[in-house]
Formats: sequence, C-alpha cells, structure tokens
Amino acid sequence: MKRTLAQATSRAVQNSNLDQLDNFGSNVDDFKATSELSVIEAVIGDFIKKVKQNMQDKDMIVTGRIEDITIEKEGTDINIIAPNYLEFQDKGVNGVSSNLYDTPYKFKNKKPPLQPILDWVIARGLATGKRAEGMAYAIQNTIYQEGLQPRNIYSKELPSLANSLAEHISGFTIANIIDQILPNEQSKGNK
Repeated sequence: MKRTLAQATSRAVQNSNLDQLDNFGSNVDDFKATSELSVIEAVIGDFIKKVKQNMQDKDMIVTGRIEDITIEKEGTDINIIAPNYLEFQDKGVNGVSSNLYDTPYKFKNKKPPLQPILDWVIARGLATGKRAEGMAYAIQNTIYQEGLQPRNIYSKELPSLANSLAEHISGFTIANIIDQILPNEQSKGNK
C-alpha cells in the first residue's frame, strides 16, 4: 500500500504503539524491535524531506509528480518508493549524440516523455496551445540529443542517511546489550 510521508509516519507511529501494547510483557525483544523500526522510519522520513527540499531548491517542481516519494512498510522491511524518472534526474542521462556526463544512462531509441516537458512549458508561462506543444517537442529533441545534466537530488543525501541509520541502529544495539547485561548482573548481586 502506497502512502504519503505524513500518512506513513502517522500510520507507523500508530502501528508501533499498537504493536508495543500487543507485545508488552510477552516478549521484550519484540517490543524493542518495534521501537527500532519507528526510529528507522523517522530517519528515512528525514531523508525524504531533504530530497524534496533539494528538488525545490533546484526549482524542479512543476506538477508535483516528481515529489511523489513515499514510505512503504511490509513487515520489518521499509521501502522508499519514488517515480522511476527521479533516478534519471539525479544521475543524468547522456544524449544520443554526446557523452557529457558521468552517468550509467544514455538515450538510445526512446525520447524522454513529452507530457512533463509540456507541463513545464505551460506552468512557466512560456507558451500555450500549439506553441507550447512545439516548444515542448523542441526541448524533448534537445534533451534526447544532448542529454540531461545530473542534478544530484538524492545521491548527496545517501551518505547522511547511511550514517544516521548506522548511528541509530548501533545505538539501539548497544542499549539492547546494556539492558540484557544489567538485569542479569543486578539479579546476581541480589542473590
């Protein structure tokens, strides 16, 4: 099931609280795993917010479809779902007649989709009607020939995401270890 960031975060917190209530007193490990998952979802939510801010900073938002980034939770897995063309915007695409960019992508026999370009032309007020359509075709052909410059929208956020996840997961693991050791040590001292 696809959700917006706000819906996913709210739903994750609600599910986490319900899971914690269901598991409370039955298995400490289940209770802690649920808490860790909520933290991970929050870290990923922050990552998505940064990516969206990067798009806005680069003035990429026209129709808002590129910002359709959601969190999907399946059991203990959390997936980040985004439009496939976000990857091309991030890493760029070389044109059929040039290799200007360090990217794994290159136009071959398929041009970029016309509709987002037409939406952009109209939203910017550059033209309307047949003129907008003609301008969109010209831009489409230029992108096809020369390529699309990398925008580094989410790639630059990946190291921060990895560090933040490692920090929270390792912190949680250390807390788990301490929680497991201390009660045992205290119970030994009371005997």
